[in-house]
Parts: sequence; structure tokens; C-alpha cells
Amino acid sequence: MDNEHARLILSAYRPDGSDASDPAFAEALSQAQLDPELGAWLAVSRDEDARMRDALRAVNPPAGFKEQLLLASRVTAMPEARRRLPAWWSVAAVAAPAPRRRSRRLMRLPNMLDSSFTG
Repeated sequence: MDNEHARLILSAYRPDGSDASDPAFAEALSQAQLDPELGAWLAVSRDEDARMRDALRAVNPPAGFKEQLLLASRVTAMPEARRRLPAWWSVAAVAAPAPRRRSRRLMRLPNMLDSSFTG
């Protein structure tokens, strides 16, 4: 395991150490013990996580906030979306008029040539 992979795994490591028994975390932790740079990064990361946890625990939400949040986040029934046509229908609709216009111009071309040769 390289240090980049170990950092990715250890970035999800919980501050309480409950992930230490997981094989992926155990391997990344042993890598952090062997590599001083990775070990220093882990120490800073764990310290930042602990400070964030403490800051969040210090927040006292207003009474009824949980219920208001749950009510606000409840998904309401969306009106039934109109049936979508396959994407190729859109392409066909855009492309279909183009050949007709070309064919009309091509149909006029012989007439224009005839009149220029007769004049």
C-alpha cells in the first residue's frame, strides 16, 4: 500500500479508534507507523477531526429543530414527468428537415442551369 492510498483510507478513520480492527484500516495504520511523514499527517488529521467533533458537540440547536428539519427535508410527490421520447427521436426531428431543404435546392438546380444555358 502506498502513502496516497493509505491517506485515502485514513481520511475516513474515526477519532474514537473503532476502525482499528478493520483490515484496511489496520494496514493503513501500520503504514503510518512505518512512514514518519504519513504518521505526522495522521496525527494532524486526527487532531483536526477531534477539534471539529468538539465544536459540533458545543452547538445547541433550538428546541424543535430536529422536527423542523425532518419536515423540511421530507420529499413531496413530484408531478409525474411527461414521458420522455428516446434521444434518437430528437436527432431525427432535427435532421429530417435538412435533407428536404437540400432536395428542393437540388431540384431547382437543373432549372437554374437550363435557364442560364438558354439565355
